[in-house]
Amino acid sequence: MAKGSGGGPTLSCGAKIIKAVLVIFNFLFFLLGIGIVAVGIYVLVDPTFNQIKRIANNDLIALANQNGINLTYLDKCGIAFIIFGGFMLLISFMGCCGAMKHVKCLLGIYSTILLVLLLAEIGIGIFCGVYWAKLKDILTPLLKKSIKDQYMGDMSNKTLTSI
Repeated sequence: MAKGSGGGPTLSCGAKIIKAVLVIFNFLFFLLGIGIVAVGIYVLVDPTFNQIKRIANNDLIALANQNGINLTYLDKCGIAFIIFGGFMLLISFMGCCGAMKHVKCLLGIYSTILLVLLLAEIGIGIFCGVYWAKLKDILTPLLKKSIKDQYMGDMSNKTLTSI
């Protein structure tokens, strides 16, 4: 590498492109993190968003618990979005600053966190693949009954034109 005007090494064309791509993608993920935090705040603040709680009634939660699936934390989605979005903001900020300023420590932490996240995503994917059929078998009849009871009502004396 040749020395640049500031005394530091200059980057080759390929390295400059990789640096620019890394900065652009991390900036986009930074904006996405801001959006996820905003959605989490909206979920916590908006009182009309509590329809999820009404759809997932206590019978559904109790039946899921009997079958080994815990749905009691369903109302904590807003908090989870805020935490996930904040974590995403932090990681993308570290990647963007590390790439722009050539800070090896930030880039090392950034790549380590991305590796841990990749391994966690693989684990979550395997978990969802294993338990998907069980969850689907439990939720499908309950959701069909809920839709019929809450939205369609008694269909015995209704015609197609009255629906």
